[in-house]
Amino acid sequence: MIIHKYRSFFDKNVEFYIFSADIFYHFTYVEESKDILLTLGDNIKALRKLKGLTQVDMETRTGIDAGDLSRIESGQVNLTFVKLVKLAAALDVELNELFAIKNK
Repeated sequence: MIIHKYRSFFDKNVEFYIFSADIFYHFTYVEESKDILLTLGDNIKALRKLKGLTQVDMETRTGIDAGDLSRIESGQVNLTFVKLVKLAAALDVELNELFAIKNK
């Protein structure tokens, strides 16, 4: 049996150990999902700024609250497909452009 040591996502001072491969897979998936949401949020923010739009402008165009948009841009929200389509339309880009991975 493989033992894995992790730090809590919510409190970096908390450590815990994982003994099950299934749980390990779950935590790996959560980390990958978090990366996807961060990339998506970064892309939305970059495109919004490139178009010279504020979060309030985006609220008007999409009906998505500016506060919610702020959480989306910081990768804190898992979006619905409908919101993704609204954001892409408001930014005048194809849906797949929201998910583009940039080389850093």
